[in-house]
Amino acid sequence: HGEVEAAAELMGDDDTSDWKSHLVLGILNSELSRVKGDSNALAKAKHHYQRMGQSSTECDTIPGRQCMASYLYLMNQFDDVNFYLESIKAYSEYNDDFNWNYGCSLCASGKYKEGLETLLKVSKETYKTELEYVLWLVKCYIMTNNPAEAWECYLQTEDSHISYEILQLIGNECYKANETASGMHFLCSARSFSALLKIDPCPDYINGFLGASVGYFRHVILTKSNKESSDGLKEIMDMLTFTTLPKAQSIATAIRSWAIHNQ
Repeated sequence: HGEVEAAAELMGDDDTSDWKSHLVLGILNSELSRVKGDSNALAKAKHHYQRMGQSSTECDTIPGRQCMASYLYLMNQFDDVNFYLESIKAYSEYNDDFNWNYGCSLCASGKYKEGLETLLKVSKETYKTELEYVLWLVKCYIMTNNPAEAWECYLQTEDSHISYEILQLIGNECYKANETASGMHFLCSARSFSALLKIDPCPDYINGFLGASVGYFRHVILTKSNKESSDGLKEIMDMLTFTTLPKAQSIATAIRSWAIHNQ
């Protein structure tokens, strides 16, 4: 019920040989570490999860494998986490906690397609509004060539802190897509940096916005023009002309000149 400190006081700090106690203490200390930023609690969580996961009597049980996966997760060894969670997937794939952890681990190991499929199985609304969940979901959409869905996540987010984090993620990750980037990657990056500029006109956001705008313009030049790309270019022009940046006006002038000669 969220009363982590009360639970910690109730359990005490004694080590144990009982596997159920290792399981509870692992979960409890993980939560203490997350909520309080307690490095001592993190070390204890690792200890209890590892003891449970390596127990000769529990290592091949579902709780034992979950504990070993949790230990490896805290150690950032995500390929190994995936191995353990894959082995119990058939017994847990409709469990929100399992899909949260497995989805995040898949994402952290670069398996974005599988990670997206797993995260989308999470049904609890409280989980789906957590920052970590939302950011992994957004990154999955970007890395699976669906930046429009990433932008939709931003539009649907009501929490201002999470919205700010999403804007930074979309701006930077869509911009870094490079050779795999579609026009929509650049457009979503420009949208994000344009919104961030209204909050903080720092050099990184300025350069990101200008670079993404030029990237989208280049994409339009190199690909056959259609209504979608024309609409996107108009949106880029609107964002450029809205700013007072001299370089933005120069880019807008270049786009306007190209449009006149290529209608």
